[in-house]
Amino acid sequence: MSTEIKTYPYISGMGFVDLELTQEQAQRGHHQGPCDADIEALVPELKDQLDKIDPDLLRQKLAEEGAWSDVELEDDQQNRYRIVWIACGDICDNGFSG
Repeated sequence: MSTEIKTYPYISGMGFVDLELTQEQAQRGHHQGPCDADIEALVPELKDQLDKIDPDLLRQKLAEEGAWSDVELEDDQQNRYRIVWIACGDICDNGFSG
C-alpha cells in the first residue's frame, strides 16, 4: 500500500513560478532564525521543479518583491534560494488545510 505525500502549491502572483512542496519541506525552509542553510539543503530536492523556471522570469518575479538590487538578482543560484524561501513562507503562512 503506497502512502501519498500531500504537497502544497506555491504559485507566484503572475504565475511565473509554480512549485509544490510538502509540509515538512515548507516548514524546514520557514522558521524563526536564519533559514539560509535549510534553504540551501532544500533547493537540490526541488531541482526538477526549479529547472523548469526561466531564469529571466524568475529574476522579474523577484524584482517585483523589491528586496534585492539588480546586481543581486544577476545570481541565478541565489535566485533559486530566494524563491524557495518565499515559497516556504507563503505555504506556511497560508496553512496546511485542504
